[in-house]
Amino acid sequence: FSGQFDIMIWFTSGSNTPDDDEGVLFGKGTSSLKIQIETIHDSGAQYVKAQIGSSSNIITGSNVNTLTAQTKNSTGYHWVRLKRDGNNLVTLSVDGTSEGTIADLSGDVAATTTDLYIGGDFEGDSNSLGNIYISQVRLYCGGFITDEEFTTLRGTYRQPNTIKFGGTVWKIDE
Repeated sequence: FSGQFDIMIWFTSGSNTPDDDEGVLFGKGTSSLKIQIETIHDSGAQYVKAQIGSSSNIITGSNVNTLTAQTKNSTGYHWVRLKRDGNNLVTLSVDGTSEGTIADLSGDVAATTTDLYIGGDFEGDSNSLGNIYISQVRLYCGGFITDEEFTTLRGTYRQPNTIKFGGTVWKIDE
């Protein structure tokens, strides 16, 4: 995560209660230098928050409420996208709606020797798990997807299984 990147996550909430659904969707790095995408609650709604690099680089969403009925079909799912483009502009969006940006953010934003976490954080804290269903995670490093390509990806059927991963897989269900 030292250059351009694009992280896309398709997820849904597992209940109608924001406190139950608050949790980490994606994480890489430690508390001082990390990329982390999580859901947070605010006044009975659920939003997406992202930290990129240091704790001073946080985007807190407030435009798209991701707390939906316990719908497990595609109508209850939301696309979260965090990308850094060629101009070092970092953008967090949910369902194509921008939740915020950070300009001129360059350099390595997650420690390279740390593990990557999907559905949890680096501490392995059970409070970070939440009641969330993650259906798809796409990572592109060394480049990013154009907005047109992202729209095309959102509209296609998901692949049943593709994983290229080097590391330890822990607590996997299927």
